[in-house]
Amino acid sequence: MKSWKVIIWLCAFYPAGIYFMFKHTKWKKGIKYTITAFLSIIAGIIVTSGELFLSLLISGMFIFLIGLVSIIKSFINKGNKKAPITILLVGIVLFGFSAPHVENQEAERVAIEQQQQKEKQEKKEQEKEEKEKREQEKQLVQLKEATAAVETAEQDKNKENYDKAYTLVVALALEDEDLTKRLKVIDAYLIKEEKMKEAILAVEAAEENKTRENYDKALSLVSSIDLEDSDLDTRLVEVEKFVVSEENKNEKAVAALEKVEADKNRDSYNAASTLISALAVKNTNLTYRLKEVDKVISAEETRIAAEKAKEAEEAQKAEEARKVKEAQIAEEARKVKEAQKAEEARKAEEARVVEENKKATKEAEQREQAKNKTPTTSSAGSYVDAQGNGLIKGSSSGIYHVPGSTYYDKTTNPVAYFTSVEEAKAAGYRAPKR
Repeated sequence: MKSWKVIIWLCAFYPAGIYFMFKHTKWKKGIKYTITAFLSIIAGIIVTSGELFLSLLISGMFIFLIGLVSIIKSFINKGNKKAPITILLVGIVLFGFSAPHVENQEAERVAIEQQQQKEKQEKKEQEKEEKEKREQEKQLVQLKEATAAVETAEQDKNKENYDKAYTLVVALALEDEDLTKRLKVIDAYLIKEEKMKEAILAVEAAEENKTRENYDKALSLVSSIDLEDSDLDTRLVEVEKFVVSEENKNEKAVAALEKVEADKNRDSYNAASTLISALAVKNTNLTYRLKEVDKVISAEETRIAAEKAKEAEEAQKAEEARKVKEAQIAEEARKVKEAQKAEEARKAEEARVVEENKKATKEAEQREQAKNKTPTTSSAGSYVDAQGNGLIKGSSSGIYHVPGSTYYDKTTNPVAYFTSVEEAKAAGYRAPKR
């Protein structure tokens, strides 16, 4: 038998396929044993799963088809028909044997499924009843909790208790009109209390920061609630007085600011600054505009100061130039005067030189005369020449020299001449030591 036929028998009816595999194939024993073990495991799984007759039915159908094909082939080839007929009969037997069992198994399966479906439906109905019962019990518990929460909120009216009660009442499956009405009463009370708190805070804010905006906000809140035993109206009246007063001051400050913006004068600026600084509620817009005007005025003052400084600098430069000019004139005058003095000194020096030259010439003549003439000496010891001039020389060192003495001829620049020794002594001169 060919290998592919063995494979077909292994797939169609594995007991016959195993028989044919061991008898007609030359496969290795390891492969044969592995196939046998594998198919045995599959068969065991099929048997344990209750699908034995179904698998026999399928195998009978395959064997019947194999036998039918074999018979047709034997008729065509005019071969032996005994084996194909046997295979065909085996397929018919397996199909006939397993078909009733498969039908019984299918009927049992259907009956089991119907029973399971019935049990499942009954279980669902039971669970539904239990769920409805639990839901009713839960609703009763929720109703009790909601009622208790509403009573607590009525006794202690605050936001926390109201929210807790509201949550429980809303969570009820069936609306309770009584609890809803009681909640609305509590809610109205809390809303009024909340508005009262907002009104009080708004009035306090208006008192702390007295502006028209804060006053209007507080007035709107106070007007929206029914005040009982409250001093908010009185407090708002005081705030209004202050706001009106500030608005008047603000108008004056605005007018003063507009004036200084128009004329850009420092006095107007100071007046506007005083009014703006006096505002109890600081106006940032006015302060900003005032600063901008101050910048313009300061810039103008700086420009004027710079011009004055420039004028002063120019005046100072002119004064310095005048002083420099006067100094130059004085220096020129000094130089002229010094030149005149130098000229006078030169002339005086020339005169002195001329005089000295004359004197030196005269002395030289006198010496020459003294050499050539014997000096005349009077009886009283006087030394005079022929013209009666004194011949005793008085030196600059306070010493007198008589004609013929050691230093007489060496004294070339005598300071004075004397006619006698007594006259020289009387003038404070002394005789030489040698």
